[in-house]
Amino acid sequence: MKLCYLLVVLIAAIVLASSACQPASANDKIVLKVKIQGYISRATAEYVNMAVDEASSDERTSALLIVLDTPGGELQATEDVIEALVSSRVPVICYVYPPGGKALSAGTYIMESGDIAAMAPYTIAGAGQPVLGFTPVNESKYVNPLSTRLLALMKMHGRNWSLAQRIVESNLVLDSDEALKNGMIDVVAVNSNDLLAEVDGHHVERLGVTLELRNVKVVEVRNTLRQMALSTLSNPMLSSLLLMIGLLLLIFGLATPGLGAEVIGAIMVVLGLIGVGIDVNLVVVALMVLGAALIAYELSNPGFGISGVGGAVALLLGGLLLVARPFTPSLISPNYISSTLLWVGMTSAAAVGFLVLMVYKAVKAARLKRSYSYDIVGNVGRAIEDIPEGSLGFIVVKGEYWRARPLKDVGSGSRVRVVGREEDGVLRVEPI
Repeated sequence: MKLCYLLVVLIAAIVLASSACQPASANDKIVLKVKIQGYISRATAEYVNMAVDEASSDERTSALLIVLDTPGGELQATEDVIEALVSSRVPVICYVYPPGGKALSAGTYIMESGDIAAMAPYTIAGAGQPVLGFTPVNESKYVNPLSTRLLALMKMHGRNWSLAQRIVESNLVLDSDEALKNGMIDVVAVNSNDLLAEVDGHHVERLGVTLELRNVKVVEVRNTLRQMALSTLSNPMLSSLLLMIGLLLLIFGLATPGLGAEVIGAIMVVLGLIGVGIDVNLVVVALMVLGAALIAYELSNPGFGISGVGGAVALLLGGLLLVARPFTPSLISPNYISSTLLWVGMTSAAAVGFLVLMVYKAVKAARLKRSYSYDIVGNVGRAIEDIPEGSLGFIVVKGEYWRARPLKDVGSGSRVRVVGREEDGVLRVEPI
């Protein structure tokens, strides 16, 4: 009877879950929702392009809702996202959310590429100047195209394009109220439902359509496994740590083969290279390879001199420079780079410290005199079993187990003295 009750409950749960997860019907109008959170990378661009294609191919789609909360990211990835949005065949609504969120640097460009630009209360946007390391880039070959790009996006959607130059060249940042007042955005909305109600009936000049968003269902576009993996590996902090720790494991594995550390290290290095992309800075790679070679040399030629110290420093600098000096200017908040650099520096220093300790232990062990040298003759040990005269048995000498052949019968626990050693390493002993 209890089993029947359990089956009924299980079937009811399945029915309720299936009804809760039931997709929109063929006649329901939908809004596809895309979340852009954290660092903007090529995974972000792939995700947005997938959503745009899905929205364009589904006749039920009334609009594409891009929800932003980002410090910025890669310049090329940002351009790819912008191109996808401005060429979308369905209206695009860009929304900075949740309250307290941000669309800084690259996020601002993406926000302005939407047909509707909106922000939640207490959010901020701006700071569009490119950075290289910690330094804002002032070179006209970078600043002018970006300034013009932002101006064109704002002009395309009828916003106050006079702000574009200040956002790029002076890192202007506005909160939601200031952004609305100055014509940087179109709407301030508390949540997505409020936003859709607010813009319902809005005419989208780019497409010549009027938004009809009453009673639409919001359907979130999920990342694929590939996009989630690529997004994780594209994180500057993770890719740098993968390279640093992977190289350390390679060194340790080559010095102590058989433990598998070199295999894990090689995989981590490959994943790290995928994360930083094909344009890996050759100087940084050379620095890290040099550091690995120096420490490997130190391990094979114990001495813990300048090679070991120099290798450790080269690895540490290579890991830090990998984050501190991006290969091309990026559109990201300098604060994000600072925090990333801090974490990478702390972890890299700990990893290098661990390697230095391992090298020290290896050198110390290599300098120890081996207890099985010829001076073992004359030492006193103890038999751990009864060993008849001329037979083989085991004894303990200086805390080590040895095979021994006694000259006379020896009882278990008896003290013996080593009087010689045979060619195969067997000790000749006599009872005391």
